[in-house]
Amino acid sequence: MNYGQSTNDVIPTAIRIGGLLALERTLHPALCQAIAGLESKAEEFQDIVRSGRTHLQDAVPVRLGETFRAWAQILAEHLQRLKAASEDLTRLGLGRAAGNRAEYPSQYRDRVSQLLAQLTNQPLKPASHLMAAMQSMAPFVHVSECLRNLAQDCIKISHDLRLMDSGPKTGLKEIQLPPVQPGSSIMPGKYNPVIAEMTSMVCFQVIGYDATIALAAQASIGTQRDDALVAYNLIHSIEILGNDLKTLALLPA
Repeated sequence: MNYGQSTNDVIPTAIRIGGLLALERTLHPALCQAIAGLESKAEEFQDIVRSGRTHLQDAVPVRLGETFRAWAQILAEHLQRLKAASEDLTRLGLGRAAGNRAEYPSQYRDRVSQLLAQLTNQPLKPASHLMAAMQSMAPFVHVSECLRNLAQDCIKISHDLRLMDSGPKTGLKEIQLPPVQPGSSIMPGKYNPVIAEMTSMVCFQVIGYDATIALAAQASIGTQRDDALVAYNLIHSIEILGNDLKTLALLPA
């Protein structure tokens, strides 16, 4: 496990691979599922007309289906941004310890990158400059920024869903989110939009994790002192956001 290697290059490599696998196994499929669900509802609701609004004031008529189709497109664009950002994680800094690669066998970095690519089924390759790959956490920050950006739009969508479902008598009540659990023991029949609210809370956490990753990335001197903090926050963000989107996609509208 530690034969001719250093924590300086092994641990960042592990975070890179962990991030790639978490994206592939959790968040990417959940995003695809949510996009498909929104597109399905867009077709179902295409003939329903509702009021478009600016500043929460009535503006012009719009089709409810187009609202859902717009959300699907928003998530599809986030998926493409995440895939592009994750390419930064494929470049491995294996083969250098604190700026010196004299202790590594020749051909080491090429062979180990090929082997790891085969084991993980990821397009891994050696970084062009090993010291830069060892010192900079920019790839993790880049992916985290994309997660934060996605979280911000998910908050917006969840708030729109809550607003459109507000009421029934004193709110908009343009849609009916399925009741998941009773909302009150003293107001029979009241149901709260708990899945939309859960989405907001998960996304608040992801945004907080992103701020932590940004601080950790610039705090280290020489080597990555805060690797563990970055690893936990990045992979946990991917997992909770993926699980949330999967739950949201399974919620029938």
